[in-house]
Parts: sequence; C-alpha cells; structure tokens
Amino acid sequence: MSPKLLGCLLPRILSVAVPAIACAVLAGPVAALTIPGECLLKVGGRTYIDGACEIDMEKGGSFMMSGPGKRPVFVMVNIHEDEGNVTANWNGPQREIHAHGQLGTVARSGGCWTNKDARICAWKKGTRPSGMR
Repeated sequence: MSPKLLGCLLPRILSVAVPAIACAVLAGPVAALTIPGECLLKVGGRTYIDGACEIDMEKGGSFMMSGPGKRPVFVMVNIHEDEGNVTANWNGPQREIHAHGQLGTVARSGGCWTNKDARICAWKKGTRPSGMR
C-alpha cells in the first residue's frame, strides 16, 4: 500500500477502531451467562424484588440479579475466594446506576444469601420453592 493511500485511510480506520476498543475496555467484564429467573430481594424488612428477574452469572459463582423495568433495582453478590467471604452490594431504593450500597457479608442458605439486614434469593425460572417468600 502506498504511503499516500495509507495516509488517506488511516484516519478512517482509527475512527472506527479506537471507539470499538474503548467500548470494549470501558464495558468491563461480560457476564458469562444471563438467564431468566425468579428472585427475592429484601433489605431492612422491605421487599424490593419478588418475582421475574434476570440473573447474570459470573465465573466463580458471583452473580448480579435485577428486577424488571427501565431503572431496576439490582444487587451484586461477590464471592471472594481469596478472602474466604461473600459480600453483596445494591443500587438502593433510589435505583442508582451503580451498586454503591453495601449490604455487607452474606452467607448462603439454599438459593439465598442472607445476613441480619438482607435476603437475596435467585432461582432459575420455574425452580423457586413454593412458600419461599
């Protein structure tokens, strides 16, 4: 390819390649698997999700679940194998765009992760145990 032709094409190539690379980098890790589910999220005695949800499963067992709607409530359960604990964060009752609200350390009990203030349950659609509220 001639230097003159390369000089004409390079700005066009970069105008496509740079934004695509930036989007891939800024998007962060991609969920390994998103499945329709049934979820229950209670915080401080109040129910925020009780029914249909999406569950984004991550490598290692961590997951994010979100309720329906344009600005859903969502919660992230993060398994820290190196530290030997599991923590949860959510976007709060104001439905912020980031999960800055710390729910603290949680422990697994069946399909739920719980502590004294929060109950986070996620089941594959159609597998929620009857009577689980």
